[in-house]
Amino acid sequence: RDVIVPTDPGVSFARGVVLPKPTVLDAFPGEPRLENDAPDVFELGEKLVLWTATDTQGNVSTAQQKVT
Repeated sequence: RDVIVPTDPGVSFARGVVLPKPTVLDAFPGEPRLENDAPDVFELGEKLVLWTATDTQGNVSTAQQKVT
């Protein structure tokens, strides 16, 4: 799910952004590991965040999330 994040007051960036996690479904037991490449600071504009899910068998799937 794409998200819109307001900037911090008085500056053109946002810190401490908590992104909603993607829904991950898997046929194998166990919770898949989720990682993303989101920066600590989101500058003004659009950023694509890459999410990577790895299941207990080592299978990998990715998805992008647009943050503006």
